[in-house]
Amino acid sequence: MKHLLKKALPIALALLMLAAFSVFAQAEEGGTYVLMNIPYDQFYAAEVTDASTLDAVSSATLMKPRTGGLAGGSYHVDAAGSDITGVIFPVYVEDAAVLTTLGGKEITADSSVEITVTNRGQETTTTYTGSDALFEAPSYSWYALDGQPAQYKTLTVADGPTFSAVNTEAAAVEAQAAFIFDRHADIVIAVSGLEDTLAGQNVSGVVLTADDGTRVGLRHIANLWRGVQLGFGLDSAAYEALKGKTIVSIEYLTAADHFAFAADLPVAEDELLVKLNGTYIELFPEFVKEEYKEYWLECIQAYGLDDATAEYYYTYLTQNFLGRLYGQEAIEAYTDPANMVFDCFFENGIAKINVSGNVISGVDAEGKELFRHAYAWVEDVTVTFFGQEMPAQMHVYKTEDADAGMFTYFAFTDDTLADTQHIEFRYGASLENIASYSEGEYAYWLAAGIQDGYNDRLIKTCIKLFVDENVGEAVAEAQAAS
Repeated sequence: MKHLLKKALPIALALLMLAAFSVFAQAEEGGTYVLMNIPYDQFYAAEVTDASTLDAVSSATLMKPRTGGLAGGSYHVDAAGSDITGVIFPVYVEDAAVLTTLGGKEITADSSVEITVTNRGQETTTTYTGSDALFEAPSYSWYALDGQPAQYKTLTVADGPTFSAVNTEAAAVEAQAAFIFDRHADIVIAVSGLEDTLAGQNVSGVVLTADDGTRVGLRHIANLWRGVQLGFGLDSAAYEALKGKTIVSIEYLTAADHFAFAADLPVAEDELLVKLNGTYIELFPEFVKEEYKEYWLECIQAYGLDDATAEYYYTYLTQNFLGRLYGQEAIEAYTDPANMVFDCFFENGIAKINVSGNVISGVDAEGKELFRHAYAWVEDVTVTFFGQEMPAQMHVYKTEDADAGMFTYFAFTDDTLADTQHIEFRYGASLENIASYSEGEYAYWLAAGIQDGYNDRLIKTCIKLFVDENVGEAVAEAQAAS
């Protein structure tokens, strides 16, 4: 037996070396497929017009980059969660030996990483195993795949790593995209219709294509969240690349899928119009809904007022903005300013107003479009009330369309959904007295709107602001006088 083992050992070693050589030779000959951590700028380099600004996403919260449900499809290097570094994506490499030269590490079926996060006061610990452990690993870390994936990027290494465009063409799918208000970004796009397409998949990347061919890449948390909400800030390279253009296509990349759908999203150069992007309905009919009265009273009574006084303020703050007289008719009716009632409705049969890029449009209650025009800024005009200048301005926009009539001019206050949860504006055929609250054809009329499809949080924040600005100031003045 001893002599047999002595003879068998060299044979076994030789077979083992042959097997190892065969696998290596196969990798050299047929290439290797891996899942790899790719920094954002290198992932997008062959996909977009300019990837130089697509660096890691810094995060102050330290939790979002480390939460798979929020940042799925991405990876982070810093275990503390200071940033999101890039994308996890399938890669083909002809020579597997170069993988060890890039500074990453091999992740195997036995690899695991335990991540504890605290979101909304609740602590959760998740263990990521196997390929999922790439979520918290160095750039260029890799996990070997058993076979060829549906799509991949090809890695070449010369002076440094270079990744090709994805090897597949984007398949056309049916989906819709619209501008909405969300606190994540100045410009937010909500995507609907991808629920089935994205089911069970993490989004690796999204590319926005403009009508002039400009292609812009988006990054996790900063620009894309939950897979179906996209956005960017006015101070971003994405806005700089897209302003004044129209987004005509939205393209998605996942580890297993590649698809795109058509869009029509004009990105305004004017920053106020950008902030006003969205569809609006009349604010005050929503304010006076019975379901919100208790919250109104709660906000009012927070100033130490009794029930009767709170009811008085509630009636005043709701009913005094539901007038239907404006212009000369209102001037003649309100000879005593103490009895004035402002008209805050959308007049001229308008039920909804939409701002999309530099285009403003309106529909009636049945959804019939009554006007649609492109507008450009004209001037800022100081607001006056009974001849007195107020610390506010109206920002005036005009269309050059000859048939615009009553919709030739739009004048907006500073209010935006991000700042005050509502907007205020006027529209008409004349520039005269467009910023006067008590004179001319616009007297006692200032339309107020809230986002169509608003949530409970938005309108309650708006109610509280309205109470604070009116009741709070009145109480403060009374206390100062006493």
